[in-house]
Amino acid sequence: MNESKQDKLILLVEPDPVVASRLEDLFRGEGWVVEVRHDARRARQFLQNNKPHLVVLEPLLPDEHGLALVSELRKHPKWGFVPTLVLSEDLDPEARLRALKAGALDYMTKPYEREELLFRVRNLLQLAGGTTGADRSSRLSPEEKLLAGLLELGVRQLTPGVSRVSRYGYTVEEAFRLLDDAQPGEELDLLDELADRGKVNRQFYDVVHLCPKCGWHDLNFREVCPACESPNIKVQRMYRHVTCGYVGPRSAFSEAGRRCPRCGREVEPESLVSAGVRFHCNQCHNSFAEPIVVCRCLNCGELSDVDAVETRVIWTYQLRPAEEAEKPHKRVVEPSTLRPLLRGEAAVLSEHEILDKLEQALNEAIEKRQELSLIQIVIEGLGRLRVRVGEDKLRRLLVAAVSRLFRVLRATDSLGYYGASGFLLVLPATSLSEAKVIAERALVYLRQVLPGLFISIRLAGFPQDGRSVDELLEMLEVGIETVNAS
Repeated sequence: MNESKQDKLILLVEPDPVVASRLEDLFRGEGWVVEVRHDARRARQFLQNNKPHLVVLEPLLPDEHGLALVSELRKHPKWGFVPTLVLSEDLDPEARLRALKAGALDYMTKPYEREELLFRVRNLLQLAGGTTGADRSSRLSPEEKLLAGLLELGVRQLTPGVSRVSRYGYTVEEAFRLLDDAQPGEELDLLDELADRGKVNRQFYDVVHLCPKCGWHDLNFREVCPACESPNIKVQRMYRHVTCGYVGPRSAFSEAGRRCPRCGREVEPESLVSAGVRFHCNQCHNSFAEPIVVCRCLNCGELSDVDAVETRVIWTYQLRPAEEAEKPHKRVVEPSTLRPLLRGEAAVLSEHEILDKLEQALNEAIEKRQELSLIQIVIEGLGRLRVRVGEDKLRRLLVAAVSRLFRVLRATDSLGYYGASGFLLVLPATSLSEAKVIAERALVYLRQVLPGLFISIRLAGFPQDGRSVDELLEMLEVGIETVNAS
């Protein structure tokens, strides 16, 4: 059943009070509810808490051009299916095309013919009535539907909570309640999709380990004997007899009557020096330098090697205002081919997030008069490696590479995707000479897990190489300071 006319709400955005009054009377005469606003700012304020069935708009508004508002409505997940009729004094044929490109569904010029205007409004209201509720939601992707629901609820901050029933061990209740037929944890994947598209901001919260067999978070790590895999091991402190060099636990000297088991001489306290520790298995009596670490999944019961265990970063999320979410970054960012392989596996910032971090770090360096260094890592030959080893193994190699990169970073440093197949490291309060040492260490780690690939590392520093984000990134592209290896 169609909605009654009294249920139809029209937002009229018209700067001329006389024209607005005439249009309001015309629409109310048809039984429609009309709200009048005379500029874009007040129209936005109305839209924050209301959802009209139709927007009738004059583009020449006093505070901004109305087509900017039309474009914003079209892109917004909450208002995207509200039709817009542009009613303009502009007789230029190009004006109609500009309005339609901005997202308007219809265009009329003033002076208007009364019956034609009402006919067009009825058609648009009928269209709005057919795209509400479930029909409208079905056109949204799952992540867009989630974002629209959160915006409608007025949620701005999302913090994960511990959950035993989520595969990641965390869930965001406000987001999960908005999903249909979803498993706990799926809302985190959708929020990450929104973060990758710049719709929400995120900050690091935690890292969880996932079983490579079933993908569950509940893993039990333990050290075992490398010979019999028994966890029944103990640590023994070892001592070296300085006279003959014999190494053993203190008990070996005690059992020999305080004499060295090798040379037979009496052992004085000053003749024994520490020689580190060794491990002893109480089951097979094997002695070894290091135990091996295995993990058992408490969900599926499978034992896995630690190197095969996957990681998942847990974030907190902040929803951006609509006008900020639609604002593009000032630099054109080349999409990374690494992110689809690594997404959800490591705490690597997206292309936009790492540039935001760089801007924040640069502002802080300028304010505190500190140095700042950048390291760009470019990896070439990934396509050939993918063909040779397959996508799954390539993904594991890249995860291992990123894990090793984090070994050289401090808590204040940031790592993000940059370029088609590379990373950008932002190192606050770090000189270029210090950054070069870090870069060389990173290169050693990368060559261990990515053999046969060409890896180049470029460096740039503030203030010597530039005093703005653009200048520093351009210096990286020039590649004056480099560390290369193949």
